[in-house]
Amino acid sequence: MIIFNNKYVEFNFDKENSIFRMNWKTKTENASQEDFKAWNREVVENIELYNPKNVLSDNRNYLFIIVPELQEWSVVNIFVPMQKAGVRKLAMLLSPELFAQVSLEQFADEYGKDDIVVKYFNDENQATNWLSE
Repeated sequence: MIIFNNKYVEFNFDKENSIFRMNWKTKTENASQEDFKAWNREVVENIELYNPKNVLSDNRNYLFIIVPELQEWSVVNIFVPMQKAGVRKLAMLLSPELFAQVSLEQFADEYGKDDIVVKYFNDENQATNWLSE
């Protein structure tokens, strides 16, 4: 079920498997830091609304570079609220764009806690299977 859609991302929620999915779009390449903060506020708002246990971030079209200041902002404004809302697993489908992928990994590693287990995948089925375990 599609629950949100804009030029940067589409959110879906699979209630049966408690999976909140973010499908990132190539328009992220031209996004600003304020756009990043705005779409992540939408992420948190929808996660708090739907209370999924699992999140799948499809980063195959994600091209935004997350600078260190935004990585630090993300811990307080994304990861902590997600953990408080009950998220336990975050599967990330890898971006083919090297710099975007490295920044995504640093973004997730900045959180550095075991409350949300983060794994990276090249295969969507493997990611979905892991989240459904």
